Amino acid sequence: MIDGLIRTFLRTPILALILAVAIALFGWRAYDENPKDAIPDIAENQAIVFTEWMGRSPKDVDEQVTYPLTVALQGVPGVREVRATSGFGWSIIYIVFNDDTEFYWARSRVLERLNVAQSSLPEGVRPALGPDATALGQIFWYTIDNGWTCEAHPGLRFDEDGHLSSASRMAQLKSDPSLAARLDAAEARHCPLDDRALSFSTVPLDQRRAMQDFDVKLALEGVAGVSEVASIGGYVRQYQIDVSPEALRAYRVTLESRAKAVRESNNYDGAKVVEQNGMEVLVRGVGFLGGVNRNIGDRRQREAATIRDIENIVVKAVDGAPIYVRQIADVTTGPDFRRGALDKMGAEAVGASVIMRYGENPLDVIERIKAKLPDIEAGMPPGLRINAFYDRSGLIDETMGTLATALWQEIAITIAVVVIFLLHVRSSLVVAVTLPLAILLAFICMQALDLGSNIMSLAGIAIAIG
Repeated sequence: MIDGLIRTFLRTPILALILAVAIALFGWRAYDENPKDAIPDIAENQAIVFTEWMGRSPKDVDEQVTYPLTVALQGVPGVREVRATSGFGWSIIYIVFNDDTEFYWARSRVLERLNVAQSSLPEGVRPALGPDATALGQIFWYTIDNGWTCEAHPGLRFDEDGHLSSASRMAQLKSDPSLAARLDAAEARHCPLDDRALSFSTVPLDQRRAMQDFDVKLALEGVAGVSEVASIGGYVRQYQIDVSPEALRAYRVTLESRAKAVRESNNYDGAKVVEQNGMEVLVRGVGFLGGVNRNIGDRRQREAATIRDIENIVVKAVDGAPIYVRQIADVTTGPDFRRGALDKMGAEAVGASVIMRYGENPLDVIERIKAKLPDIEAGMPPGLRINAFYDRSGLIDETMGTLATALWQEIAITIAVVVIFLLHVRSSLVVAVTLPLAILLAFICMQALDLGSNIMSLAGIAIAIG
């Protein structure tokens, strides 16, 4: 068969040329579209169910949450194993499926069982399905740090050394190209527009965490290929009601009634319509905390409006006289309880881990994340910047560079050996051309078999051409 192919290509060299060009074109396309990662994904085909039941012991969580869910999830089609762990106020269940089970089909079956099992759980306990990602989905980590800023030009962004960032530089040159020389001559930690000394921002941890949760996180979750952005570090701000025991006894108010009043106050009720002057008027009761001011002004103004509404909540009425929350408690904002922190070079920091969706190309997702970061930074308070401290794209590029280096070395060795022994340059070039074509043909096969590029598969190709 091989002799027949050789004779056919020798008789019709144009056919060999067309075949080589086709392999090169389709191989390059397969190489470009093939998912590239540094580490092979050998994680199990599984789904994770996480449930919170705050303030309960591990034994209570195991008996009333973990056990009912485990029993219900064992009957999901394609399940190979169900593992569970219960802790103080939380439960995690790992549902491991057979390798041939489709990933998203398995998740949909788990959701169906969770809806059925919801009725057997305690009131207020809601299990949540984990992100559609694998253990290797954490492709990008970043922190939100204080940085240099110019009080006269708060729109400018600077790097950690006090130099104008590339995004701000491009924006300034776009508006005024004559600033190029001035921007290049600017000193570090000085504004390039007026030569003022830069100041270092001092945004506290709780505000940076709020910026992460309500701005950065939501923006990055909209990037194609991102499954979840998990916030880490800082303080989660919450409204805290510090009740006075003496005031409770004086007004004869219980903690349960106070909690019920606060819970029922943040509500929105709709009613029917009333016909008035030939028009239908919609009647509704607006009871959201903050009222019309909850979307007006900055975050501090919105928090102040919400605190005022909480203070004015009526707990009970005695002889027609209302008793307000402010009479029995102090309403403030403060940090939520936490059991961990994010440490960066010995100091607390606020950051997040970006988790890639299952089946996506890690390199493409990281590039889209990096392209989104300058737009996010433009809307952040002056001085704050997003710094990446784990970026897998560098490791992926080095992995792909390993194959390129091996290819060039093999081409050089092949040409040298053929020239030395045969003293024929054209023959050495013919043999050398087949090496990259063989690699491109391997990528065509990998794309057809749905195999990604990683250190293991690329090392196999490098060994094969050697």
